[in-house]
Amino acid sequence: MRRGDTRRPLPRHFELLLSLCYRVLLTNVDGALDISRIYSFCDRSGVQMPLNTGFLTTTSCNGACVTKLVSDWMGKTPSGKWATWMVSLKA
Repeated sequence: MRRGDTRRPLPRHFELLLSLCYRVLLTNVDGALDISRIYSFCDRSGVQMPLNTGFLTTTSCNGACVTKLVSDWMGKTPSGKWATWMVSLKA
């Protein structure tokens, strides 16, 4: 583990919280990501819902663009996991 890398111990601590009561872990990750690695690490639980900010950084997007963003995210989301989309309405 690299110094300052907190991704690996987090699932262990989160599993302890889940054993005490039900919680949902959300996370926001900037930059390119391998979604399947965020949902789990080794055989441990990971984030239930990584926040997908793809639509927030898109300034102009038509139907084809929306279809591509959704397809890309869903193609990387493991089976049985929840997908999310954050959107912003600007007046």
